[in-house]
Amino acid sequence: MSIDILRKNKFLPEVKVIAFDMDGILSNPEFRSWLETTGSLAKHYGLGEKSDSYIQKHKDFFGDYLKNSTAQNYTLMEKKLVNMWREIKTVGENGDKGKLLNITKKELKEIIVEMVKVEFQEAEILIELIKKRGLVTALISGSYDLFIETVASYIGVEHVGSNSQLQFETNKDGEEILTGFSFIFDQEGLKVTQLKELTCYLKVDKNQIVYVDDELGIRINNAGFIVITREDADKNLKAIAAATISDVYEDISSLLDILTPVKQN
Repeated sequence: MSIDILRKNKFLPEVKVIAFDMDGILSNPEFRSWLETTGSLAKHYGLGEKSDSYIQKHKDFFGDYLKNSTAQNYTLMEKKLVNMWREIKTVGENGDKGKLLNITKKELKEIIVEMVKVEFQEAEILIELIKKRGLVTALISGSYDLFIETVASYIGVEHVGSNSQLQFETNKDGEEILTGFSFIFDQEGLKVTQLKELTCYLKVDKNQIVYVDDELGIRINNAGFIVITREDADKNLKAIAAATISDVYEDISSLLDILTPVKQN
C-alpha cells in the first residue's frame, strides 16, 4: 500500500466521511452488479448453464447503445434488457411457452439479497470498523438503486447514491412489476454531484470526505474530495490519488490510523 503522500500531508483535515464505490471495491474486483443480476436470474430460474450467454447479450445491449447513443436506441436497449430478464423467468418456469412473464420487485429483491449475502460479508465487517472510529459511511455507485440500497442495508452504510433507478408499475394484484430503468452515462459527473449533496446534508467540507473507487476519481479529486484507489487502477487515476491500496480490507486499518489518528491522553 502506498500511503506516504497521505501521511506527509501536514494539512490533511479531520476526515469525517468515507464513501465507497461498490463494484470492484466492496466486492471482488471482477464483480459487476448489473451483469451479476442477469447471471443470478438465470441461475435462480434453473438456467445456470446459459448464464454466460445471457451475460454476453447484456454486454452487447449496452455496447450497441454506446455505438450510437440516441434516445431511441436507449429505449431499445432498455426494452431488450427488461425483456431478456422476463424471458429468463419465462423459459425457466414455462419452458419458453406463452407470453413473457413479468419480473416483480419482490422476487428481484430476493435474488439480490442472496447475491449480497455471498459477495459482501467482508464489507459488513469493514463498515463496522469504520463506524467504530466515528466516521460516517456512504455508498456512491454506478449500480442501480435496488441493489445499492440492499447492500447498504445489509452492511450498515448510512448514505447511498445510485446511477440508475429501476422503474416499477403496480398491477391489479398489488405487485410491483419491472417496466424499465433510468441510467446516466456520465457516472463521474453524477458522483461529484452526489458527493457535493452529501457535504451539504452532513455539513462537512469536501476535503473531509474520502472517496474510494477503482475506476473513477480524477474529476472527483478536482472537485476537492480526497480520492483513494486500487494499486491496479489506471495510471492517471493513481497519479492524483491521495493513496493507493492493494486490498481494501487488509489496508483499511492502516488508512484509518492516518485518517483518524488515535488521540493521546
